[in-house]
Order: sequence, then structure tokens, then C-alpha cells
Amino acid sequence: MIVLSTAFVVADDEETEHRVGQRPRLADGVVVRRNVVGDEERIALLCVETRRNYLVDARAWTLLAACDGTRDLAGIAAAAARHGVFIGEGHLRRFLDELARSGLLDDGAPEDLLEGVPSNAREDKPVIEMPNARYLCDGRGGCCSTYATIVVTPDDVHRACATLPERSAAGHRPTHAFLPLAGSAPTVLRALSHEGGACMYLDRDQRCSLHRVGGPSAKPVGCRWYPARLIDIGAEIRVVPSVECSCVARPVEGGEPLVPDGIATAAQLPLGVISTSIADTVEIAQGVAIERARAFGWVDAITDGLCDHDPVDYLWRCAADTSLDTKPVSGGDVAAELARRFAALAPRCRARAEQEAAWRGSNHMLVGRLSVMAAAAELLAAPTAMRALLTLPPLDPGLENHVLRAHSFGRLWLVDAPALDRLRATAVTLAWARALPSFLPDDVNDVTTSETPLAAIQATWRVALAAS
Repeated sequence: MIVLSTAFVVADDEETEHRVGQRPRLADGVVVRRNVVGDEERIALLCVETRRNYLVDARAWTLLAACDGTRDLAGIAAAAARHGVFIGEGHLRRFLDELARSGLLDDGAPEDLLEGVPSNAREDKPVIEMPNARYLCDGRGGCCSTYATIVVTPDDVHRACATLPERSAAGHRPTHAFLPLAGSAPTVLRALSHEGGACMYLDRDQRCSLHRVGGPSAKPVGCRWYPARLIDIGAEIRVVPSVECSCVARPVEGGEPLVPDGIATAAQLPLGVISTSIADTVEIAQGVAIERARAFGWVDAITDGLCDHDPVDYLWRCAADTSLDTKPVSGGDVAAELARRFAALAPRCRARAEQEAAWRGSNHMLVGRLSVMAAAAELLAAPTAMRALLTLPPLDPGLENHVLRAHSFGRLWLVDAPALDRLRATAVTLAWARALPSFLPDDVNDVTTSETPLAAIQATWRVALAAS
């Protein structure tokens, strides 16, 4: 984690190379997240492209929040002064030059219009819930502590500010508590701040304060719909669970539905609930694409084959054949190939743990989880250990089956293609989860990791590793 500061000891007139544009702003590939730890305010700048993270203080973020792409340096300094941050134009330029040298800045306002919340096409396309996926939330899963980005709509912001205006001073400084989703220019959808590394509205008893004070309707729409994931497959919208916490990992007959009663079509979905669409043509591998209908048949054939094979070995072998023959590819050393993948994953986990600790705190649940995952990956990087693992039965076959059913029903292997890479990622997470329990400390306070390791790895893969 690189620390950037607005404090300079050089004189305002000292010569320096200027790289800042006329109207600077943080690039859209920079994700800004705010966390309050005790009395300390930490702002993390997460650069998606370079995978490097930067840490700034509240003073620096006040300056950056004024960099919306429409102001020159004098305008930025004047806007920041209204919020109590006073800086000379020379010092401001040097600070922004430092960000520009790191590739974090763009020049000029975004070209897309700043308008309403994106919505699904209002049509009569049916919304179908995955069978046998209902659950009961007991508040122990830690989902509100895991995610760095909790997306809120303008309506969510208004409700939250009216319900708990004093929480993080949201009612008085909403733009400080609700940050742009990406970059520093205003966005319609925004991201909640964190307190103690978790959602700012999560109380110490792991319950939502908005729910407690204002009822379930006071919660952001994404939280009300969690853990539902909507995938538009063309003829219908299928809804599957995001199996990323202990509650969702254990289906319960008669539990909470993924889709609330009374919603049968896309036209009835509330504003802010967005589905992911599978394109008419699906990328299977680099330079290989097929029609969506054929891709669906391929997914169904893979699902049928899972009944007769160990899923780790089977999915990895299926991913080796771009001809889409779902008979497992013979030959090849799956254990050695998986071991090489884990050898690369171990340092990524270590690095990401350091990044998360810098802005969330060293005792944060995700930091510990990443450290345990790194230790397991280091073992699995040895082909002999991987071969031994592949000879053992799954520790939790019911959970593996639940996850694979969600992938199949929701066609998740076809989302964010190439699809063969998604098959490999599923094989990796399954293998990782089988090894993880052996590395858990006795005093682990992460319920999802201790009770349902596969759910913990799926969540961590998506929020901390897939893009890192």
C-alpha cells in the first residue's frame, strides 16, 4: 500500500514536472473506499489496472472529491476551502502530479450523461427462482464485513440519511459518507463508507442499524435483495444465490425466498435491482465464440457429467478442450497444472491481505481469511500435495453440489467470459475449500470460513482476487 500525502516541504515556486491536465479527476479505473477506524479516517485508492493500492487521508480526499473533471486547479482549491481544507495552488499541483505519475488521473469530465439509476428492460420476461435455494439469515455470516463495495441508489441515500442522519454524519455530509462508485466525478450509484472495516450501518451485534431503526424497507435495495443474483438468459431471468456466506450455503426448506412474493416478471423488479445479461454470442476461449443456445447445451452436458466424476478433476479437464466435448480430456497432469495455479495464487493472497489491512485494519476478518488461504495455496503448490487432495472425497459434498447447481441453473460459467476460464476458476475454488480447514487457527472468528469454507473462498475470490 502506497501512502500519498498533501504535505510538502518544498517551496511553491520550486521547479517540477507538471503532468496534471487542465481539469483533473481520478480515473474511472480507480475505486475509492473510505473506512473509519476509531478516530482515524482512511481513504483507499484501488487501481484496477495496475493492481496497486494507495492510501490517503481525509484532507487529501476532500481535495480529490473536488476533482470532478470540470474544475481547474484554482477551482479545486476554492471548492476544497469551503470544506475547511486550504492549500496553495503549487502544493495542490504537486500532490496531483504525484497521482498523475502513478497513472491515477484523467483530464476532463466523463462523457456519459449523469442520469437515473440503470434498470432492467421493463418487459414481461418471467423471473424464475432456482429451486431448493431458500435460506435463513442468522447474522453470523459476515457478509456486511466482507464486501469493499456496497452499492446504493439515490433513493437508498435519502432513506438512510432520514433514518440515521448522525451515522458517519451522513445526513449532514452525504457526499462524504457515500462515495462515487468509481473515480472522483459524481456517479448516480454510490458506495457506502466503512466503519471498522465493515458497512457503516452494521452494529456491533452484527445487525443492520437501518433495519433496526427503520425496518427492512430502510435498507438499500441491494441489501434487501441479497443474496439473489439475477441472470438474463434471453427467454427469462433466472435467480440464483450468491453462495458467499454460511447462511446462504445451507439451503432451508421453508426459508426466505430469493425473489420476494408478488414478483413474477422483469417489469415488477424494483429500480436498482439489475440483472446480468448473457450475450447472444458467448466467448468460450480467446478467439473462440459460439451461439448462446449452443453454450447452454454445453453447460447442461457438463452438469450431467458431474454426476459421474469428481468435479475438480472433471471441470479442469473440460476446460482444456475448446471443441466443447464434455467427455473429460484424457492425459495431462491435472495435479501439476493446478499446483502451478496455486503457486501463483499464494503471493496474490499475501499481497491482498497487506492491502486490505492497510485500510480496513490488521484484525479485519478478510485479512485473516486471505492469510489462511495463502497458507493453503502454498501447500497445494506442491504437485504431490495436490495429487493427495484429488484422491480424497469432498469434505462437504452437499455444499459443492449447491454451488454447482447455482452455476448450472444460472449459466454462471457464461457470465464474464471466457467460459473455460470460469470452469478453471470453479475447479480451483473447490480444491482450495477442501484444503482450507486444515489451516484454520483454533480461535478463528470467521464463521463462514470455519463452517463453510467454499462459501468463504467464493466471496473472497470475487471481491479480492478475481480482479487482482
